[in-house]
Amino acid sequence: MELDKHEKKYKEYVRMQKRCDELWREIRKLPLIELDEPYQKGWIIKLELREDIRRRADGDIIQKMLDMSFRETTTTSVKHVRMIRQGKKSYYVGNRHYSLFPPRQCISHETYLSLNPSEQKYFHLDRFSYGYLTKGHKTYYGHFPEYWLVIKARPNIITHRRQKGGELEKEYDYLHHKLYHSGEFSEFNINYGKSFPASKDRARVRDDIQKFMKGEIEDIYNLKVPMEYYY
Repeated sequence: MELDKHEKKYKEYVRMQKRCDELWREIRKLPLIELDEPYQKGWIIKLELREDIRRRADGDIIQKMLDMSFRETTTTSVKHVRMIRQGKKSYYVGNRHYSLFPPRQCISHETYLSLNPSEQKYFHLDRFSYGYLTKGHKTYYGHFPEYWLVIKARPNIITHRRQKGGELEKEYDYLHHKLYHSGEFSEFNINYGKSFPASKDRARVRDDIQKFMKGEIEDIYNLKVPMEYYY
């Protein structure tokens, strides 16, 4: 049976995403050039465990699962760093809510199966992703009590640089822009770092999900995750 144009587009999205990940791993393997004089370029934002949780017997396991669930990110915003060091985890601009947490990332089904039960318990199946709803493709996101978590902002000290402008980097930049910034694949990109929209939108999305599962509609576009909590 021939795939419809939306399924073809999703397969292209998955293929490009896989290639983008491969390129990033290859770029990370390239030899670095040491700088004569290190310099600071903003701050690294990372999630760590609260001190008492970190001292638990399983603290190292929890931190490892946390590192698999959230990416380190960088910022040049002095305002954000000050808020983080004041212990804040989010802020408002007008009536819009923004999280200071680094971006969430899912793990694959294969990675999930490679974990032992004491590690798997920190992950939940993402039942609202496009891949799961349409093809049953399983990915998992980390779930931790919020009071366990502390956001840390540390200086991002640059001591080495990579050779710029190589073919790998050119291809990576092209694919990354096409996937996440061009808008071409926006219906497949889910932002886990922002709060859920107003209740009327929450109800609409849930209604669409139910209709999709019953076969009453062919697809769900611009799907957003119905988050009851952040973490």
